[in-house]
This record gives sequence, structure tokens and C-alpha cells, in this order.
Amino acid sequence: LREKRPNKRQALSVEKAQKGAERIALALFLSKKRTLTINESGDPEKLDIGDILIDWTPDEQQELIGKSLFDPSGIGSVRFHHRATQEYLAALRLDRLRSDGIHNRSLFALLFGELGGEAVVKPSMAPVAAWLALWHVDIRRMVLEREPALLFRQGLPSALSLDIRAEVLRAYVPQYAGKGWCRAGVGHDELKRVAHPQLSDLVRELWEDAYT
Repeated sequence: LREKRPNKRQALSVEKAQKGAERIALALFLSKKRTLTINESGDPEKLDIGDILIDWTPDEQQELIGKSLFDPSGIGSVRFHHRATQEYLAALRLDRLRSDGIHNRSLFALLFGELGGEAVVKPSMAPVAAWLALWHVDIRRMVLEREPALLFRQGLPSALSLDIRAEVLRAYVPQYAGKGWCRAGVGHDELKRVAHPQLSDLVRELWEDAYT
């Protein structure tokens, strides 16, 4: 977001640019869209930046989408350069809203729901929920109750403390224990993100339940 090319407009501070990018990222997630437009195309598959950053000038909007955070996606349209960046920024926006006083009930309604009578992490919001679980104990508890394997796959598993990695394993094993042969839902590459030599005692403790 910090502009390094001297010939480009540099009116936005990095802080304001980030807050704008966070708002866009969350809006795209909530609308289940990937593409942002700047020309009021009326395309139902795209979001208009003017409908999100309503308090920004057109020049400010134009400067933001010209950052290397975004890639062109057709005439007058852009997408986030990396999907993972969009996920992280959307989580930061929700984290900021929580600090500003959004009610927990409203926040949890965005992240969690029911499917066939089962409590689940909403699939469309799963990457965002994984990031928030890294920062908030109550959200992590909800994720571990519903889909502990999510924390192997999404967010930043390698940033989890050893205590949280132990929480993940303790929540994960009971989901499969006693069910006979079934797919575990976590691949080798995903497992490596959480693995650590200091978890060996916990693995031995869980082994009998995990492999009956």
C-alpha cells in the first residue's frame, strides 16, 4: 500500500489505504463476490467501489485500486492480487469493528450457522473465521467445536502458539475417534503447518483414542 513509484498519485496515507482495503475485502466476502468495479457497470457479479467507500472521493478510490494490492480484471475492474491477502484484510476489518463495539451476536451470525441441524462455520466465511480464531479465544472455541480441521488449513497455522496447537489437536481427535476408517480431512502439507517436536507428549497421549 506504500506507493514507491514517484509518478503515481500519493495522496492517501498508508493507514487510510489499509482501512479502505479492509472495507473492500469484507464487503466482497459478505456479498460472495471477487471483483470490484469502478465504473458503475451494474454487473451483478461485481461490487462498485463507490457503494463501499461512500465517504471517499473518486480520486481517493482510484488511487487505492491502483495499488499493487489489486490486479486488473477486465475493463474498469480489479481483484485482490492474492486471495489470502483479501482474507486477512477482511478479518482485520471485523476485528476493528469488534473493537469499535459490534455486538458479539452480530459477529457470530456472520461467521457461524447451522446446516442440516449441525452447527458449522459458514463455508464462505471460513478463512476469515480462521484468522479471527488466532486473535480471539471465544471465536477459536466456536471454531474448534465446529470444525477444528479449519485451523490446519486457513489463517496462519504456523503462527499458532504451542498451547493453541494443543487445543486444536485435542478438539480434532474426538471428531474421528471410534468411527472406524474415514478420511481425516487434513493433508500432510497442512499437518506440517501445525506440527512441532514439543507436541510429541500430547500425540502419545491422544494416540490410543485416535487409533483404536
